Amino acid sequence: MSDDADPLHRIIARKVRANGLNPRWWVTNAYPWLRRRLRDAAFRGLMDIRRRDAFDHYEAEWDNLVILDACRYDLFASTHDLPGELEQRHSKGSATAEWLSRHFANRDAHDTVYVTANPMYRATEWVGADLSETFHDVIDLTEGAFVEDGTTMPYTVAAAAAWAADEYPDKRLLVHFMQPHHPFVSRFARERGLLDPEMRLRQFVTDGETKTEVRAWRAWGRQVEEGELPVETLWRAYRENLKLALPAVHGLLDALDGRTVVTSDHGNMLGERATPFAETVWGHPQEYQTPELVDVPWLVTNPDAPRRETTADPPIDRTARDNNELSDRLSALGYA
Repeated sequence: MSDDADPLHRIIARKVRANGLNPRWWVTNAYPWLRRRLRDAAFRGLMDIRRRDAFDHYEAEWDNLVILDACRYDLFASTHDLPGELEQRHSKGSATAEWLSRHFANRDAHDTVYVTANPMYRATEWVGADLSETFHDVIDLTEGAFVEDGTTMPYTVAAAAAWAADEYPDKRLLVHFMQPHHPFVSRFARERGLLDPEMRLRQFVTDGETKTEVRAWRAWGRQVEEGELPVETLWRAYRENLKLALPAVHGLLDALDGRTVVTSDHGNMLGERATPFAETVWGHPQEYQTPELVDVPWLVTNPDAPRRETTADPPIDRTARDNNELSDRLSALGYA
């Protein structure tokens, strides 16, 4: 039984007319299809209810918003050493594309410069919207010399953000670190074979279109369930990736004026069960509203800092900028 755009009652009527006298069709086709439809509808309804309490990151009070990709609240709270006041927030999304969509799909953020190690803002297929004109500027660190071991390292993001702060003193800064999201690039992860050489950021997005992601979490989850990989090893690799980013964030704080907040777009699941259907989840699939996926940190690093004066201006023509020039500038400073 196919799933098309017709209303559910019309699909059912058509299929019953064609196959209703065939008992085998009811057992092997109709009942499983209806069960999936009802389960999916119940899941979407429950997730929508849970999302009503979600927090709008963009509307909050900040001049610089630092995103640590896929950093769940409990990991951050038990690991970080950054200054400030930590609270927990309920994210709108359980994956970057969903987070971007729910924050920026219908918004002009022309007072904001986006410095990003995550190419998902270009993935119109997954985001469901074209964000190319959403921000005043985008400093895209996901190609060429910026990429190392399939990801963009934290010190490169911090250097680019410091450059953007000087270049755009009248704009808000949205700074998107890739860590603690995999690839896991710490020495610990490398020694245990968790740096997958096939995992490349550019496999996510090519020329604005998504490509198939290497399902690293699915493979790791299968290894854990079969007793080949201790889940504690995955946890440590996840934590070590966050530890790689924290010194870069520390250094960046000194280069930023105004109020700076450190947060995350979403969390990550390491084999916990997603209620109410009790399925085991690895990674961060979209549309899931579980605590592990949507409870994120909200650390105001300097609550008493005076706010910056910002202005909204039309998006710049990014095609005229030579990213090699930016790379050369960062290299000269010893960052990239």
